[in-house]
Amino acid sequence: MFSGTSGMKDDVLLSGRPYGGVAILWKREFCKHVTPLKVSCRRLCAVKVHLEEAREKLLLLNCYMPCDTYLQNECNDEFLEVMDAVESLVAEHSECRVIWGGDFNADTARGNAHDRYYKQVVERLGFVDLWQEHPQQGRYTYCDLAQRSYSCIDRVALSTDLLGLLLKSQCRA
Repeated sequence: MFSGTSGMKDDVLLSGRPYGGVAILWKREFCKHVTPLKVSCRRLCAVKVHLEEAREKLLLLNCYMPCDTYLQNECNDEFLEVMDAVESLVAEHSECRVIWGGDFNADTARGNAHDRYYKQVVERLGFVDLWQEHPQQGRYTYCDLAQRSYSCIDRVALSTDLLGLLLKSQCRA
């Protein structure tokens, strides 16, 4: 089963490789626990997961951000739209712990406008960016061999309390 969206507008005919689609997949047996959420942004999809036996509610977000503009002082409007949608969903589902992943096209090591704004939103929401919290020396998620460029543009951020629960459960195992 799945919930997803296409980054393409329905009224535009594209040729070549499409862009911007996101999805969240789950096994059919989990359908009773998963509720797809309506999201107005075409670069974001979300589901709510209710784990009754654990008395937990999770909000899962998947995004595909527009390409980074590399500007120092100005964020792309489409980028801001996705970030606003994320903050709205988190506020609307405040009873949930959150896992937010995707292709952010932002590497916090670069320090440009998109990177700084992403870090601000993560802090404002009380999340932890797993690349920041547990950096992996020599690891990257994007590589441009022609430019000899490497970065961590695919990211996962989650509620700080959720990270604590995961670490605690890992210690028990």
